[in-house]
Amino acid sequence: MSIDVIEMTPGTYQGWHLSIDIDRTARPLTIRPAAGGTVVFDDTGGTTQEGLLYPGWSGYTSHITFQGPFQITNYTIGQTGLISTAWASHMAFNGFTVRGTTAPTTNGQQAWAAYVSSDGIHRASDLTFDDWDVGNTGTSPTVNGLQLEHAPQADGVTALRWTVKGGRWAFVGRLDATAVDIEGWTISGVSYSSFDSEGPAGIVRNMHVTTSGPPIINSPMVDGGGNSW
Repeated sequence: MSIDVIEMTPGTYQGWHLSIDIDRTARPLTIRPAAGGTVVFDDTGGTTQEGLLYPGWSGYTSHITFQGPFQITNYTIGQTGLISTAWASHMAFNGFTVRGTTAPTTNGQQAWAAYVSSDGIHRASDLTFDDWDVGNTGTSPTVNGLQLEHAPQADGVTALRWTVKGGRWAFVGRLDATAVDIEGWTISGVSYSSFDSEGPAGIVRNMHVTTSGPPIINSPMVDGGGNSW
């Protein structure tokens, strides 16, 4: 199988808000910065209240990997995610750093770094969000970490090695998501719940949490151990 690669020139890309609706099953695609560099997406002065990437909102989207380092900075978003997925499969969004991103006052509790949503018809699958660093440093209202919301939810969501500082939630899972794997997060200064799962099936383990609200782990989510809440 051929895997195509797009290497982005390191530097700052201003005002990007992209819808991605393409099935790459036959020829998977990897998008990454050119060797040794970081790609920065900057929305300073933007007024759309939109995030950066919207895969699967207008059609089936699959087999695309974003492999950082990427940085998302100075976005102001509404009730959405910086990355918000719908009918998507075999997609990976790895190595993202979030800085200087805020939400309008009315939506401060509903803005997310990554938001696994649904088109209301199709079940997404095999989504990966590894190695994210979400730092709310002096921004208000803040963005949260990762949310799974709206049905039908995804079958297979992996999120490893996140760092989340500040915000109201680090992780929120709802409804019928399955095969959810949350591991190795470092969380601090989250005002409500560091981990709030009420519906999804999966496992949470090796979480390291300080100065944050207590977890909510409802069945069928399983506490896999190694957690320090």
